[in-house]
Amino acid sequence: MAAGIPYPEALTRYRARASREPAPEIIDWEALLRQFHPDYYPGTKVTLQVGPNKGDICHRQLAELLQADARIDEADLAGAPARVTLATKLR
Repeated sequence: MAAGIPYPEALTRYRARASREPAPEIIDWEALLRQFHPDYYPGTKVTLQVGPNKGDICHRQLAELLQADARIDEADLAGAPARVTLATKLR
C-alpha cells in the first residue's frame, strides 16, 4: 500500500485549506522580467552589422565576438602540411 493518506481525505483537507487562503495576486510577468532578467535590460541586444546573419538581433557580447577583427593575420597555407587546420570567421 502506498504511503500517505487516502485520496478522498487529502482532497477534503485541500479544499478546506484552499477556501481559507486568499487568492494569489496576479503577477505582471513582463514587468518582472524587464526589472530582473538580463535579456530584458536596455542595450543588451544589438543588430549584427556583417555576415550571413546581418540584420539579426543577438546579445551584445556575442555580436562583439562575431564582428571583431580576426585574431591572426592572413596565413600562407600553400606550403603547410595537410593536417593543419585553420579556423577563421567568414565575412
